[in-house]
Amino acid sequence: MKIRYKIWALIIFIMSITILSINIIAGNVIDSSFRSLEQKEMIINVERFHNALNNEIKQLDAAVGDWSAWNDTYKFIGGENNDFPATNMDNESMTNLRTDVMVYVKSSGIILYEKAFDYSEQKDMKVPMSLNNYFYKNSSLINFVDLNSSIKGILQLPEGSILIASRPVITSARDGPIRGAIIWGRFLDAHELNFISEIVSLSSSIDILTNSQATPAELRYAALASINENNIVIQPLDNDYVIAYSTYNDLFNKPVISIKITMNRDIYKQGVITIQYFQIIAIVLGVILSIALIIFLDKTLISRLNNLSKQVQNISKKKDFSTRIKISGNDELNDLANVANETIKIITDMNTKLEQKVIDRTNKIDVLLKQKDDFINQLGHDLKNPLNPLVNLLPILEKNEQNQKNKEIIGVLVRNVNYMKNLVTKTIELGRLNSPKTTFSFEDINLVTELNAVIDNNKLMLREKTIGIKNNSPDDIMVNVDKLRFDELINNLLNNAVKFTTGSGSILIDAKQDYNFVTVSIKDTGIGMSDQQLHNIFNEFYKADASRHDFDSSGLGLSICKRIVEKHNGRIWAESEGLGKGSTFYFTVPKSKLINEMESLDYIYREVDKMYINKFNIRKRKRGTVE
Repeated sequence: MKIRYKIWALIIFIMSITILSINIIAGNVIDSSFRSLEQKEMIINVERFHNALNNEIKQLDAAVGDWSAWNDTYKFIGGENNDFPATNMDNESMTNLRTDVMVYVKSSGIILYEKAFDYSEQKDMKVPMSLNNYFYKNSSLINFVDLNSSIKGILQLPEGSILIASRPVITSARDGPIRGAIIWGRFLDAHELNFISEIVSLSSSIDILTNSQATPAELRYAALASINENNIVIQPLDNDYVIAYSTYNDLFNKPVISIKITMNRDIYKQGVITIQYFQIIAIVLGVILSIALIIFLDKTLISRLNNLSKQVQNISKKKDFSTRIKISGNDELNDLANVANETIKIITDMNTKLEQKVIDRTNKIDVLLKQKDDFINQLGHDLKNPLNPLVNLLPILEKNEQNQKNKEIIGVLVRNVNYMKNLVTKTIELGRLNSPKTTFSFEDINLVTELNAVIDNNKLMLREKTIGIKNNSPDDIMVNVDKLRFDELINNLLNNAVKFTTGSGSILIDAKQDYNFVTVSIKDTGIGMSDQQLHNIFNEFYKADASRHDFDSSGLGLSICKRIVEKHNGRIWAESEGLGKGSTFYFTVPKSKLINEMESLDYIYREVDKMYINKFNIRKRKRGTVE
């Protein structure tokens, strides 16, 4: 990726992360602020509802106070004004007073009069039986000591929640003694709840905490509200509504009802809109800033850097080191261009000197290589000449010698002379293979034919060691090799396999074709090799069987094999499952060039045939003649 695109990607990435971080942080802050405002408003609304409910209870208590401190009531409780109920407590009066239940009780707990009327439905009803359980001599509802005292609040009855106010019965002059109590009640039903909701302009409902029909969630939130510091739990219902739960205590300071207030999330929605506007502004500003930064960097840095790069590439392509880099401006890039020009001058001078040194060193190496080749040839001549008479004469002396001891001594000399001759021959051969001037004459030959010819030349050796050999190579494999060197390679590997195969062993030769090469394998059932031996087997003068002290091996045969294979651009390796489990030698040589070309042409012909067949079938389909 070019630097320009990397810088663009970096700027876009940094801006994206920055915008995302700003949006997340600001969004959380703004969202938290608006949620806090929403909660504050909900707390205020809950308090307004509680205040409205308390105000209803206070109004009920005030009305009871007017009727309890009245001479007519005082006389009625004292048994002197029996017409009082018929005159004053009719349905119309209860409707005007918004009262569902009226009970007049003596201090002893005896109920003198009770009446129940559903003023919202305008129908008579019975006084709740459960209410009478609170009217006894020492009940807090009727046992007053102070003339101005009162009891007011909510009672939870089986019939429903009811607002209760109780006052002591005294004279209009607010004198005593206290003769009893007046208890008025107003059911906290849907009508009363709607009335309070309209006052505070809120949507509300109540649930009785002991009501088994209340939903588990509402009970849970009501329980949380009862232990919360402000007696309120706020829970968003969805994106449109939020719900606040609070509890209200009865006369005995126990939570009896759960109040649920629902409100539109106008504040939250405004916060969402604000966050969206903020995010859009941040994105727009980020995009504008990114574009401006990209344009600025492109003009002030990247374009000039590209110009510098192109000038350097042109110098490299044309190899014209006399050209100098020119860059506009007076900054670090200009300094870099000046340094590059100085570097080019230094490199040009150094290159001139190095070229001369390379020429001098090449000439010296050529001289040394010629001296080495001359040395190898002279060494071969000087060593072989004195060894040849020994090689030829010592066997004759050994044969004609009658003294057994002398014969054994001559035999030792014969083996040593043969070893020295073999070592000299292999060393000279390896030196020639290592020389870069040694060339191979490649030709296409049949692999099986050549392998069989080498096997035939070694039949006597195989027969002497009772080793069976089998050639499984396919008949149609053609390889492109130097025939003499290839025969030497097979001979060395075959001799190596025979040498380390004891008893009535076997040798298996196989071959397979790859894309451009043929892999030949020679597998024996001999002594096998360890991992260390496999690692060093192709090193010069290394002998796999260190226990052998005879002169059968120079330690150079496999090194020569490696050089021959490498001259064919192939590779050679060995595998063995371990000592005593035999060995397998693999090597690769090039396939016949003619065969490769024919296979490539055959592939092209097949593809062309397929193309024409497909084209012909398409035409027939268009004509509707294909079956």
